[in-house]
Amino acid sequence: MGDGTPVAAPGMVAQANQANAAPASSNAGICAFFGVILGLIAGVPLSYYFQNEAVRQKFTLGGYLKRIVDVVKDDQCRNPVIIACVVCAVVFGVIGALIGKSGKKS
Repeated sequence: MGDGTPVAAPGMVAQANQANAAPASSNAGICAFFGVILGLIAGVPLSYYFQNEAVRQKFTLGGYLKRIVDVVKDDQCRNPVIIACVVCAVVFGVIGALIGKSGKKS
């Protein structure tokens, strides 16, 4: 203190830290975005379990994932893939937003 360096009041330091921190909504938005992307990716293998019995008898999970383009081209098999991807995207997005909002605030 006697060496000539300026000393900031404690309130001023807290205000400076708050000004430099990213807003919580921005953090929540980024986390939600990544949650949606991960949900879309997770929905594809999950959709295998919602396919009708004939598809599950014909393919293993690995074979299903290798031929997912052919599966989606079939009208009857397309809906479970879309539904699983959308549901997973919404769930993962909400979880991501909640994680972003509850992030550590310093």
